[in-house]
Parts: sequence; structure tokens; C-alpha cells
Amino acid sequence: MFKDREDAGRQLAEALTADGEIKNRARDELLVLSIPRGGVVVGLMVAEELECEHDVLISKKIGHPDNSELAIGAIAEDGKAEVGFVERGLVTEEMVMETRRKIEKYIEKFRGGRELEFEDKRVVILVDDGVATGRSMKAGLKWLKKRLGLGGAKVVVVAVPVGARESIEELREVADEVVCLDERDDLRAVGQFYESFPQVSDKQVEELLMES
Repeated sequence: MFKDREDAGRQLAEALTADGEIKNRARDELLVLSIPRGGVVVGLMVAEELECEHDVLISKKIGHPDNSELAIGAIAEDGKAEVGFVERGLVTEEMVMETRRKIEKYIEKFRGGRELEFEDKRVVILVDDGVATGRSMKAGLKWLKKRLGLGGAKVVVVAVPVGARESIEELREVADEVVCLDERDDLRAVGQFYESFPQVSDKQVEELLMES
């Protein structure tokens, strides 16, 4: 159980500091990328503790038509929809287009419209406040690996405080490494493993990024 997202970020940073791939790197070779919105609180704390650069990667879930909180797919910055085989019939073109519009809006709002630059980064750490279905994280991870395949960072580490065991195993098939402090078989919602888990607004994310 984590006190809040800041506490989770500190604990996650401690685990990452002990990771050989990270502790042996110069700080300017590391980059933390957070998935908004809640992931930014955790990611900023990780970057602060690791004393490295921080930025945001936009990946948005596609919610179930009858329950928007239930992810049945996700889209990252390339606009490609990642949808499970079973859920494909539920995802409409309208849902995909609406999610793409949200991503474009967030890239403008949180990054000023600029593209991510990796330059001499050798380890990219992709952070969120937790993984339930893993849809958003997997979409973002696949896009990131594709971008880095063109040259730049060599290692992508997924780092989350808590995650559903099955989803974490799926992420391990794509990431170079996954650091998850608490893998659970009983995870229904990420918030159940936090004492305080308030919703993070767009404005809060903007303020956090301005302060960092």
C-alpha cells in the first residue's frame, strides 16, 4: 500500500537506483517519460530522485462504450489503435478519432506541440502510477520502441509501483526491463493500493511540468 503518488515515486526511484542498467549510467544518459495524468506525479518524483531529465509521452485508453473507465484499447502518439482481438467489434472509428484528437490536444498542452527528442539518451524509463489492463502502457511502449529503433536510446525500462501480474508479464515481452514494486493477482483498480489517490487534472499536470 502506497501513501500517495509521491510516496510511490520515491519507492520506485529507490528500486531503480539499485538497477545496474541505471546506476552505472551518467545522469544525462537517462530520461524519464511519464504517461499523463497520474503518471506525471510519480514520474516527476522518480526523475527528481534520479536527478535526470523528465518529459511526457501521451498514450490514451479507449474506454468501453458502457464503462469509460474500462480500457478496451489504447492509442499512442503514432495514432495507431492497439485493441485486443475480443474487443475489436466494440471499437468504432468515431471512438478512435476522438482518442486521436485528445492525444493531439495533450501533445500541444503538455509539450507545446514539440516532438520527443532522445539525442544521447541510453536508458528511457517509462512511468505510470500503475497498470491494470496495461493497454495505455503497452501502446506507449510499442510506439517508443519503434521510435528508438531509428537510433538513440538502447534500453527501455517500464517502471510502475503496482500492476496486475498478467499485464506486467505482457509488458515484459515488449520492454527491455520491467520494474514493478507490487505485482498483484487481485488488482481490480490501481487506486485500491493507494491510501490517497485523487484524480489528477490537466491543470495540475501543466503546473507540475512548469515547476519541474
